[in-house]
Amino acid sequence: MTDHQQVVLGAEARSYMLRQLVDGKSLGRQLAQRITYRGGVIRTYVRRSFADFGQFDWGGAASREATVPWLVDTMLATMRAHMPAVSIFENACASPTDPGLQRARSTLWYVGDEVYHVCTSLDRMALSTALIEAEYYPLIAAVGPLTVPATAEDASARIRAIAESAYMAVLSAYDNESYLVWSVSD
Repeated sequence: MTDHQQVVLGAEARSYMLRQLVDGKSLGRQLAQRITYRGGVIRTYVRRSFADFGQFDWGGAASREATVPWLVDTMLATMRAHMPAVSIFENACASPTDPGLQRARSTLWYVGDEVYHVCTSLDRMALSTALIEAEYYPLIAAVGPLTVPATAEDASARIRAIAESAYMAVLSAYDNESYLVWSVSD
C-alpha cells in the first residue's frame, strides 16, 4: 500500500488553478478559458498524512517519486481513452534559442518565444521524457485531441485547438511536489 492518495478537490483548487493558468503562456491562458466554461473535476496526489489541501504553494505534500509516475499514468490513461490524442507541456523558462533544447528528445513546438514539449506516443518513457524536459515551475500541461496535424506549420493554431478541446489540464502545485489535474469528467 502506498503512503499517497488521490484526492478530489473543490472550488478553492479551481480558483487557484485558474489564477495560475492565466499567468502562463499561450497554453495556460487558453486552458483557463476551457476550465472556466466547462465543468469537470480537479484531483491531486498527496501523502495520506497531508491535510492542508488548500495550501497549494506549500511543500510537504508529496514525494515526487510518487507523483511523477501518477501523473504520467493519469495522462496516458486519458490519451488512451481519447485517441488520437496529444500531451503538451509549456516550458516556462526556455526560449527557442536556448542551446539546451538541442539535446531535447521530445518533439518541440514554438510559438514566438514560447517553447512546448509534445508527446503523441502512448509510450511511458516518451511521455516521461517530455514531462521531465519541460518541468520548470510552474508546469502547465494538457491532454487534448490531435485534430490539427502535428506537422501543421502554425503551432499557435495547434495549441489553441488542443486547449479549446482539452480533456485534461495539469498545473504543478505544493511547491512543485505534486500536481492539480483538471479533467472533463470524473
